[in-house]
Amino acid sequence: MLRLEGLSVYYGGIHALRGIDIEVADGKIITLIGANGAGKSTMLNSIMGLVKASGGNILWNGADISGKDTKDIVQAGLVLVPEGRHVFPNLTVEENLRLGAYSRAMSGGGKAAIKSDRDRCYTLFPRLKERRRQLAGTLSGGEQQMLAVARGLMSSPRLLMLDEPSLGLAPLVSKMIFDIIREINKNGTTVLLIEQNAHAALEIADYAYVLETGVITQRDTGKALLNDDRVRKAYLGEG
Repeated sequence: MLRLEGLSVYYGGIHALRGIDIEVADGKIITLIGANGAGKSTMLNSIMGLVKASGGNILWNGADISGKDTKDIVQAGLVLVPEGRHVFPNLTVEENLRLGAYSRAMSGGGKAAIKSDRDRCYTLFPRLKERRRQLAGTLSGGEQQMLAVARGLMSSPRLLMLDEPSLGLAPLVSKMIFDIIREINKNGTTVLLIEQNAHAALEIADYAYVLETGVITQRDTGKALLNDDRVRKAYLGEG
């Protein structure tokens, strides 16, 4: 579905990504773990056209989308839920969700399909339904993260990319978010997950990559990396 071939990105004089090769298979959960500053968010922003790649290719279903406008990438079926939630605080939950479907509405997407997806989001996130008329800025951190994910789903993505969805959340809320990610994937959406909670991410991942200072240093199934001594020592606080 998605393939990065030799992706390189510079920030000024810093070589943030160095020849990244990654594959995201249709219907899977793929995770990328690594320390702060390793280049994880840069990779997602490059895929979405928010950061310009200096080399390599970004292939979506075989077509090179390097250099495409972000709006065209979204319409092609890729959606990013960025780190930090970035909900619209002065709009209600319902209005935030409607904005998530903006590109579909502008391209003639059916109102019935959009309403169906909104209802599906409310089924996934019952708390959002309870607060649908509440301003997003008044929600708790966990509720705002739920809204950010639900808003991303309103674009009806084929690939949902999540950047640190559990950051700053209480353990119980974090577990709920990971359970929902599983459910989203079970319902047919491919997921590319960036997460500092390496243990939780590897537990749900079909396949995983380790990124260190802009270079992929390890790749294997989530289960294999969860039991890898080097990963356990560096990212799981064990050994």
